[in-house]
Amino acid sequence: EHGAPTAQLVIYQNKQPAHTHSIVHDETLVGRADPISGSDPDIDMTPWDEQAKISRKHTWIYRVNGQHYIYPVSAAGTQVGDQIIEMGTRHLLKDGDVIILSMALAMKFETSSP
Repeated sequence: EHGAPTAQLVIYQNKQPAHTHSIVHDETLVGRADPISGSDPDIDMTPWDEQAKISRKHTWIYRVNGQHYIYPVSAAGTQVGDQIIEMGTRHLLKDGDVIILSMALAMKFETSSP
């Protein structure tokens, strides 16, 4: 869709940006890859999650009508800023929101209008 805002997640490690993942699909799964269970998330957090605190299927990022929402599907914990987002609850993301997974890993949600 031409002219739609593009979004990305910037994964932080030791308070430094470690990886940027563009969100290109309407549904993006964030989690850890696991060949045994067949988990193959769109954004694989394994390289930055040494203690394996993040769930294999941790949270979805949905794009609806140009807006992005986070939808946790794990009880391991998902925060946006200071707010804990309950499992199964859809929460609107805004540019600059900091998402914390399992109280262990931070990502920043960024949008840019072309």
